[in-house]
Amino acid sequence: MTRPFPFRSVAAVLTAAAITVLAGCTAQPGTAPASGTTAAPASVQGFGCPTRAEVAGLTAIPFNDALPSKKSCTYTTAADASTVATVTLRHPAGASGETLSALRYAAIGRGASTADARAITFDAFTSTTKEDCTVWFPASDGVASSVTARRSGASGSEACGIATAVATLAGSATPKAAAPTVAVIAPRTLLGATTTTERWPWRIAQRTTARIDRLTGTGYLDPSSASSFATIAAGVPSDSSAVVFVSGTAEAGASSLAMLRGATGALSAAATRAPKAQLIVVGPVSDGTASYAEVERLGVDLRAAAKIAGARYIDPTDPATTTGVADAVAVALRSTGVTAD
Repeated sequence: MTRPFPFRSVAAVLTAAAITVLAGCTAQPGTAPASGTTAAPASVQGFGCPTRAEVAGLTAIPFNDALPSKKSCTYTTAADASTVATVTLRHPAGASGETLSALRYAAIGRGASTADARAITFDAFTSTTKEDCTVWFPASDGVASSVTARRSGASGSEACGIATAVATLAGSATPKAAAPTVAVIAPRTLLGATTTTERWPWRIAQRTTARIDRLTGTGYLDPSSASSFATIAAGVPSDSSAVVFVSGTAEAGASSLAMLRGATGALSAAATRAPKAQLIVVGPVSDGTASYAEVERLGVDLRAAAKIAGARYIDPTDPATTTGVADAVAVALRSTGVTAD
C-alpha cells in the first residue's frame, strides 16, 4: 500500500527548518554557511548540500540517502517497498548564465506544463510532468536554480507542494535593477496549453532582457467584457516598459468602425495604465477560421488603429506563426530601446 506523503504546517516547517534548511546552499560542503559582516558575498561562496535531517524537516519522512555533487544534491527515502520520495536541488539549474526565461522555454519544449510561481519571485515558475514537479527560481546569489520533487505512485503535480516549500526556504534574489517588464496580451487561442501556444512568449524573453507577463483575452470587440483586450490592458503592470497586443481573427466579420473603436480603446487603456510603456500591435495571426480577405482587412484596420494611438505596428509573416511573432516582437523591443541588444 502506498503511504500518503505528509506535509508539515507552515509554522512547523519554519520552526524546524527555516534557519538551517538550504542555508548551506551557498556554503562549502561540510561547513557552516558563511554569515555576518565577514561573510563572503553570496556570488563567490560555493554550493553546499543541506543535511538529510534538514530536508527531512520539510517532508516528515527520514531520508536514508543523500548524494551530493559539485552542483546538486539528491535526497531519497524508501518509506516502504512501494514508496520512494526524491528531492533534488540544482545550482545552477542549467548551463552557466542561462536565464530562467530560457529554462522555461526549454522545459515547455520538453513537454512540461509550466505556471508562474510569483509567490517566490516574479521570474520563478513551476514545470510539471507526469512524474515530478520542479520549481525554478533565482537563488540568493542570483543564479538560476531548481528544486525537483517526485514520489512514486503519485502524479508530478502532487509533488509541487514540497518543491515549492524547499525553494521558498532556499531564498531568492531580487535584482536591484530589474529587467524591463513586457506585458503580452493575446487571444486564448494563441496562449493555450499546447506546447506551441504556451512556449512562444518565453521565446521573446529568451531573445531579449525582458521579463514577460502573459495576459489572455477574447479580442478587441465588446470592450466592456471582463475578457476583452481593453479590460485586460487596464490591468497590466503599471511599470510595464512595453505592452504588446498580439491580434487574432476573432473579429473577422466585424465592421471597420467597430474594429477601430475596439483596438484604439484597448491601446488607450494600456497607455493610461502604463504611461511609460511602448505600445506594439502585431497584426492578425490566423488560426485558420478566417478567410485570407478577412485577415487582410483586419490587418488594415489594426494598422490604422496603431497609427492613431501612436503604437508600433508589426505585420506578421504570411503565414503568421507564433514563433515568427516572438522573433519580430523581440526585434521591435530592441530597436525601440525597450530592451538591450
